[in-house]
Amino acid sequence: MTCYSLISEERAAEIKYIAAEWFTEGNPAQMFTDCQSTSRTTIMEFLANQEGLTFFKGGDGKLDSKKTRERLHTEQDGQCYYCERETFLECGTDIKGQMLTIEHLTKVCDGGSNERDNLVGACYRCNTHRDEVPPAVWKIICLDIFELKDNFKRLKKKSRARIKRTAARLGLTPDETSLMFIERDNTIMPLICKKYTDARDAIYAEHWPEGIREPKLEEVA
Repeated sequence: MTCYSLISEERAAEIKYIAAEWFTEGNPAQMFTDCQSTSRTTIMEFLANQEGLTFFKGGDGKLDSKKTRERLHTEQDGQCYYCERETFLECGTDIKGQMLTIEHLTKVCDGGSNERDNLVGACYRCNTHRDEVPPAVWKIICLDIFELKDNFKRLKKKSRARIKRTAARLGLTPDETSLMFIERDNTIMPLICKKYTDARDAIYAEHWPEGIREPKLEEVA
């Protein structure tokens, strides 16, 4: 039995037309009370689901994501393809990072398809953090990168708590406290970013030298 299905070009065009019409003429949130977003993509997905499918933008087909996720979860014994952590088809926000997602080994934006051999099941965290790292490399370094990110997030959280304690002790107003955070972002955070990047690049140098690049503050924000 096939694990993904195609929406005909005619039906896809009809869905796009209806979605565009509804999006401009009314409030989608009022039309579909179970939709949390008012984006056009969400409406298209909602309409496609009425066909028993999931509208998938990009690639060479329209993926039936529910069946594909169930198949990948079974084939991979419930583990993430990369980090091998336990994954879940549905889970609460406390373990959101372990929700199974469909991962394209070759990304759609790079010409990857929705064919079976280009799809694996990855935990939400691996899927959203792999970025441009090749799949084979990410399998090796993902746990080290996550440990690195977690350490620096704890460091940032610790600095935030320290500022709040200091502000409370000095009786600072909210605006004065905001100035302390701005000063932190201008002084401490660039140093944190530099330390994170140096440590990350040390991992890349061993496994993926071409991944070394300039630091980005938002990566540890």
